[in-house]
Amino acid sequence: MDWRNIDASSVVGKQAHLVVRDDRSSGDWGHLMVDDIRFGATAAGPRDTQTTVNLVVDGKVVRSETGGDSESLDWASWDLADLQGTSAQIRVVDHNSGGWGHILADQFTLAAAPAKSSTTRASWVDFGRDNYAGVTFNGLPQDQRISISWMNNWQYAGDVPTDPWRGQMTMPRQLSLVSTPDGPRLSQSPVTGIDNLLVNRSKQQVKARGVAAGEAPTGRSAELARVEVRVALGSASEAGVVLRRSADGAVGTKVGVRHDGTLIVDRTKSGNVAFNPLFASLEKAPVTVANGEVTFTAYLDRSSVEVLAQAGQVSITDLIYPPASATGVGTYVVGGTAKAIDIKITPMTP
Repeated sequence: MDWRNIDASSVVGKQAHLVVRDDRSSGDWGHLMVDDIRFGATAAGPRDTQTTVNLVVDGKVVRSETGGDSESLDWASWDLADLQGTSAQIRVVDHNSGGWGHILADQFTLAAAPAKSSTTRASWVDFGRDNYAGVTFNGLPQDQRISISWMNNWQYAGDVPTDPWRGQMTMPRQLSLVSTPDGPRLSQSPVTGIDNLLVNRSKQQVKARGVAAGEAPTGRSAELARVEVRVALGSASEAGVVLRRSADGAVGTKVGVRHDGTLIVDRTKSGNVAFNPLFASLEKAPVTVANGEVTFTAYLDRSSVEVLAQAGQVSITDLIYPPASATGVGTYVVGGTAKAIDIKITPMTP
C-alpha cells in the first residue's frame, strides 16, 4: 500500500464520514485494503524509494541498482565490458530523509561472470506465468506423484477474457527425481492418459533445412496438439516455431531457443494481450545446448501452451488468447541461418 490523499479544504468545519466500499459482486479476487487513515495540514507524499547503488564515471552515473524492498541481500550485477580502462567510483546513496527507507549493501566483487541472484539460482518447478498452487495426490499406484495446477496468475486473473471461468487447470503431470551433474532435479512428464488423446493417424511433419532469418508459415496447422520440435541453431542466435499463427503473421506465440542456452515463450503477439498491462510477456528458462541442438515439446490447447524440455526438467506454462482462426504453425529465425528446424505435430482430441 502507498499513501493517497483527499483535499478536504472545501469542507472544513462540516461533519463527514468515510465510506470504504467494494461493489465488486462477481465473486473473484477483487478486493480493497485500507489502513492508517490520517488528517493533516499537508498531503502525504508517496513512499520515498531514493536508495540506490551507483557506478560513477567522470561525474556521471553509468550504472545503477536498487534493491527488492527487502532486508534480505541478494546478488546484482553490472556488465562493465564497455568501461574497461576507465576510473570509476561506487556510491551508495540514501536520499530518503525520513521513515523506514534505508539501504543495505555488502560484498562488492569483480569477476569474469555475473553472480546469479537467488531467483536465477532457484530450481523452478515452472518458468512460465501460469502454473500456480500445484496440488499432488496420495495413494496412487506405485507411489506415483501426480501434480495438477491452476493455470492462471493473480496479477491478471480477474481480467482474463473468459466467462464464467477464470483460468483452467494444467494437464496432469507425473513428478520424479532425476540425477544430474548439478544434483537431484525434478522431472515432469504428462500422465500416460494424455497419450489416449493423441490422433496418431493425423500426424504432420515438417523438416526444414537451412532456414534463413525471418518468419515463415509451414503450411501446417495445430489447435489442440502435441508439437515436438528439434532446433539445430547453426549460425542463428535464436530459432524455433510460431504456434497459433494467423495467416498474416500478426498473431502468433513463439517458442524457441537461443544460442546462449535459453528456452523462450514469447506471447507478446499471441492474440488478446491488451486486457491487462502485465499479461504480454516473454518467459525464459535455462536449457543445455548440445552440439548446437535443443529439443522441446509443446502441448497446445485453444488458450494455453505447456512446454517441456530437457527430459522434463524445464517447464514453461502460459495462457494465450488467439483468435479461433489463428491455427497456423510457422518457423522463425533470428540473426543468421538455422541448420534445421524439425517439427512433428500430433493432433489431440478434445
